[in-house]
Amino acid sequence: MKSKLTQAQKDEIQRRAADGEIRTVIAKTMGIAVHLVYDRAPKVPPRVTREQKMEIVRRVESGETKNALAKEFGLSKVTVQDYTKHVIRKLPEVPQEVRKEIIRRAIEGESAKTIARELGYSVGTVDYHIKNVASDYQLSDEQTAAIWHARQTGKKYGQIAEQLKLPRRVIYAALGIYRKKSTDDALRAQAIRAMETGESSTSVATRLGVSSTAVLSWFRRDVAEGKAKRPENVSKSDDDQFMWIAKRDSSLEHWRKLIVEYAATHSPPFSTFINALSVFVDRYLLAHRLPLNPADLLNRKQLVPDFYAACPQGKSGRTYNTQIYNLIEWVLDSEQFADMEDGEPLRFTDLYRNPIDPNAGGEDALPQARESTKTLLSYLLVSLLRKQIVQGPNFRDWTWAQGLMGNKDLDGNSLGPDWFEVSEDRLDKSDLDCVWRVRSPSTVDRPVLEMWSPVRWVHALLHLQTPVRGGQARMADSGEADTFIWHDAKFIPNPSKLCQGSARNPRQQGVFRRPSTEEESAGAKITLYFNSNKTADIGKGGSALGFECPWPQMEESDEDPYRWLAKLRDWQMKYNPIQRLTRWIDLEGATKLSPQSKNRLQDYPDTAFLFRLPEDAKHPDWPLSSNRANVAWQILLTAFESALGEQGIRSPTGERIELINPETGRAWSSPHATRPSLITHLIMDGNVPPIIMTKVVGHARFIMTLYYTKAGLVGIQNSIKQATKVLEETKHKTFERDLLSANAERMREIAVFNTEDWTTVLPLNSADRSPLGWYYMHDRVCFAGGNTHGNNQVPGCHNGGPVRTKEGRNQKDIHDPVPGGVRNCCRCRWSASGKEHLDSLAATLTNRSWHLQNASNEALATLRERDAILKSKARTEAANEPFGQTHDLTSAERRHEAAMHRMQELTLDVAALNRTIDRVMALPVNVDGPTVLALQGDTLTAHAVIEDASELLQLANVVGDMELYPDLQSNTGEAVYAYADLLDNAFECEGHPRILVRLSKDEKMQCANALMRQLERHANPQNHLLGRRAVVEIIDRGESLQKLLGVKLNEIARQALPAKNQTPLRLVKPTTEDDHDDRRAS
Repeated sequence: MKSKLTQAQKDEIQRRAADGEIRTVIAKTMGIAVHLVYDRAPKVPPRVTREQKMEIVRRVESGETKNALAKEFGLSKVTVQDYTKHVIRKLPEVPQEVRKEIIRRAIEGESAKTIARELGYSVGTVDYHIKNVASDYQLSDEQTAAIWHARQTGKKYGQIAEQLKLPRRVIYAALGIYRKKSTDDALRAQAIRAMETGESSTSVATRLGVSSTAVLSWFRRDVAEGKAKRPENVSKSDDDQFMWIAKRDSSLEHWRKLIVEYAATHSPPFSTFINALSVFVDRYLLAHRLPLNPADLLNRKQLVPDFYAACPQGKSGRTYNTQIYNLIEWVLDSEQFADMEDGEPLRFTDLYRNPIDPNAGGEDALPQARESTKTLLSYLLVSLLRKQIVQGPNFRDWTWAQGLMGNKDLDGNSLGPDWFEVSEDRLDKSDLDCVWRVRSPSTVDRPVLEMWSPVRWVHALLHLQTPVRGGQARMADSGEADTFIWHDAKFIPNPSKLCQGSARNPRQQGVFRRPSTEEESAGAKITLYFNSNKTADIGKGGSALGFECPWPQMEESDEDPYRWLAKLRDWQMKYNPIQRLTRWIDLEGATKLSPQSKNRLQDYPDTAFLFRLPEDAKHPDWPLSSNRANVAWQILLTAFESALGEQGIRSPTGERIELINPETGRAWSSPHATRPSLITHLIMDGNVPPIIMTKVVGHARFIMTLYYTKAGLVGIQNSIKQATKVLEETKHKTFERDLLSANAERMREIAVFNTEDWTTVLPLNSADRSPLGWYYMHDRVCFAGGNTHGNNQVPGCHNGGPVRTKEGRNQKDIHDPVPGGVRNCCRCRWSASGKEHLDSLAATLTNRSWHLQNASNEALATLRERDAILKSKARTEAANEPFGQTHDLTSAERRHEAAMHRMQELTLDVAALNRTIDRVMALPVNVDGPTVLALQGDTLTAHAVIEDASELLQLANVVGDMELYPDLQSNTGEAVYAYADLLDNAFECEGHPRILVRLSKDEKMQCANALMRQLERHANPQNHLLGRRAVVEIIDRGESLQKLLGVKLNEIARQALPAKNQTPLRLVKPTTEDDHDDRRAS
């Protein structure tokens, strides 16, 4: 019997419909068929009542226009037209004099709209009275000739009517505008035959001079009547005759023949060559309306646009440019374009030339990506998704995966394509890996026996377990024809009738590869084998193709690929057996590994594909297509995102984990994206050496493993911070070594002191110097050990200033405290700096300059406040009135003096730092010493911080230095907040939300710096300092970063902020009533 909805489901449908939800949305949300919702949902109340409909009909009959009524009732014109399509509108009475005036003005060439507007009638009324003017009007031969001449000169119909004083309808009739074009049967038959060959309707219409709509109409009618057949769609990868080129336009037939001959003799990379031809034909020849005859296109006098501009930017565009250049070079050496009498082609260079620049994009090409652009999944998400799929030791336990695809019927059964109809004798109901059901579909009157195919989900699981490529997984061999087969944790002789090879020369093409004797003696039992390996397969064939992936066996079932690959192989042998191996050359479309020539496909051994689909009745032995794999992955991540939300798993910030792009509805990652995810986590978190990973993932070059290691912005920043700490320690040790061993002459070449005589702070004899009391800071070394106590017997801030009392020869001079207060090291005599400190000195100078600017603003503000009170005092005294703001004046003068004192001290600090930097830069370069890594700039940075700059540029420098030098973070919290606020304002002006406003101070600093670095790289990849200036100038001028830099700010923000799919997650337990009770009790 046909299943029925429960009462609860009916009530839910009615409630949702009453709330205004769309019926299709209700069906999708509740997981039931749409027609069931339409049957149970209450009818939508009509927008227009019966009384209103009658009113509309009555008013149209009385002569009112339908457009006016549509606006009045808030309806569309189509709706009003539908209500009144049976009504013959009564035109208003028009006096005889007005009718004559309408006809007179129409004869003189005025339009109906102009006449109606000026006389106060509707356009329909005027049109009604002038409709017979054209039929009654007799044109002379001279008038007809004048009409055609005016039209041929480019004049519009209204201009012709006004010039010749004729009605527009007469002009239309004379030019045949109202005349219906007739097409003879021969032309129609020619168009239909062309459509049968696969030529596009647009091409046929253009060639025959008819409309594409008419061509489609003729063809569809003949197909419906059985007089014509639709052309078979052949994918480009299967079309070795390149018929798709002629289908674009029949005039490209000459090009097609040349391309076929070129491909047969030169064997270019098939996939790349097809893509290059697609650009050449579609985006170059047809898009620019260039001559389609090769001789006309290659004519030296023919001006053509740059082909490279039509190619995609980057490496692929340069490759396409080279492919087409080589094709045309061969064409120019053919008999049509060269003299072949002497055996060697002698080109007709005076007639033809190659319009493609072989060096296009060489210098101006975009920089190649240094790491994979794939979006990564965090390892926790990978682990959780594996467990979500593998819910038990057998396929029957995978209940979550069994209900993922398709809608659900009334019983909650999935209607996805992974369920397929089978006969009773095909099942083994005692097998725990045999998943079956009996379903009563609404489309037929009998129950249907269906079986579930786990192929798609084992394929997805393999991507989550191993760093395998998408094509490698799809094309894997099950090993059903191998000499030895993996069974019960050991290799045994294969009992299958498909078995090939011998013990001496075994066939080993299956995904389970038996190790060599030497490896078995070392303890190895099994390894994975994939029968394809991308670029590493170039120049190979047969059993030499592919690579071994030495992946270990895991204890957990959801982590062990061998367990589920073996189960799937046994499942295929039992429920989807094959009679023979499948040839790669027989595959079509997306089931192929990639678009390849037939000669290349013949190099691959015949295969028993592991991931073949029994539900594909036509080709059950073919592998899973890339399209089907991507659809399954999309459905998998969509359901997993919902499952994470239901389980209460959130990101560290408490936000919902987002795996699907809300703008496009597609998954952020792809099956292939799990490859860089696993590689990254194994190298960065698992400490697997990259050279080992190269062997595991089958990379032909070690650099490719590094390319797939996607550290991410945060990972790179953390690495740089760690490297910075090492460099900081190294520079201090280097500087310490030089200070300990330098003589008087050498000391002047390696260090800059804040005293005239360095021997007053450091012993002249190197043997008397001890680094135990030295204190190392980011921009200098303190020989007083950072002492801030006031004991005059030891060095410190209390005696780091200038000489106060100069004593005799045998007594020490008495020094004042450091100007500016404790720890003002830039003016202390106990400090010294070297070349190693140049960048950190520049950072300190930037920081002090920012403080100086703030102090200057504060001093000006207090000065204005004081002057305002003084002016008020002068006015009061001039009026002989008592002055009542004496206390305010005293307070303002005190604040002004304090602000001026602070500004003065900071000015002296900036001057001292500037002087120190100049002296350090004047030191000779130590070519024999270690290289100092300048992370935040170079000598240009030291010069640049001295000049005046905008507030944003100054804050960018200050906050950027704070991240590298934590010593500068004291008393600079305002800079971080001001910097973040300016960047938020810039983003908000371009319609993006304020992304930094809710972050903490440290997060603001890190993310703001990351945003600026991303923008700098787009503005000037070679020089970050010039890039920063360009970004700041754009923001200061209020212009668009997106337009001028060609970037997407939401993508920049997503890269700068901690990515949701790259951050570790936390498990959040949903709050229960018991938790609330416990909190109240505590």
